Amino acid sequence: MQHPAAKAFVIVSIPDSMAEAADCAKPTPGGIPSFIDPGTAKAYGNYYAAAFRLKKGGPAADVLWLVWGKEGGAWKIISYIIVAP
Repeated sequence: MQHPAAKAFVIVSIPDSMAEAADCAKPTPGGIPSFIDPGTAKAYGNYYAAAFRLKKGGPAADVLWLVWGKEGGAWKIISYIIVAP
């Protein structure tokens, strides 16, 4: 998605299957979700992810991914993942 603060963070629409795999209520060994393509039509628009670089340092900096989902008409964070190179 394009937005005014695109230099600071990115927002992407992710398929429902990817968001469900990343849900914090479904822990995975090692804490990193396993994204398995369900092999069916992908539904989009129900979940979004936002990524923030945690510190300056070029491409080797840690990244924080937040997965957002709609619950009861309000958007909330359903998962977070820190990706360390």
